Amino acid sequence: FSDKATDVVLAATAAVKARGGTVSFDPNVRREIMQDSGMREALDRVLAQTDVFLPSGSELLLFSSAGDEQGAIAELLGRGIACIVLKRGADGAVYHDRQCSVAMPGYAVEEVDPTGAGDCFGAAFVCFWLRDAAPAEALRIANACGALAVTRKGPMEGIHRLADVEASIAGAGTRA
Repeated sequence: FSDKATDVVLAATAAVKARGGTVSFDPNVRREIMQDSGMREALDRVLAQTDVFLPSGSELLLFSSAGDEQGAIAELLGRGIACIVLKRGADGAVYHDRQCSVAMPGYAVEEVDPTGAGDCFGAAFVCFWLRDAAPAEALRIANACGALAVTRKGPMEGIHRLADVEASIAGAGTRA
């Protein structure tokens, strides 16, 4: 973390927004690093430019003054974020926007290595969201991508083609 890195990220998000693009933000932060000088301010500045926010579990509360999940979601959506996708690992994910909330269970798989699962989930969700997929459809594909990612060792080895993802979904059970 540095002021220069923050400036580069903010310049990139400003350029994306200026061209009508969408900014997604998967924070991947831990409570202890929020104590670093300037970290909270830097993350808040990035969050202010965010359209699609993809926190995992307790990360949501790190970005809000609310003490509970629903309060944090309401506060963050009130700041102008288009949608929040709360990642719950093997338990799936929940999508929130100003009109609706959609929960989607995770897929039951044998976990080998969780490295990269959140990245695969986020990339799939944003890709489908940008294609105007319904939230449930984007979550369905994203959950499958995250699940498939944990079935192989390494951060990149679990990435699959869409046809493979669809085939996996067709034969998979969820964790309902």
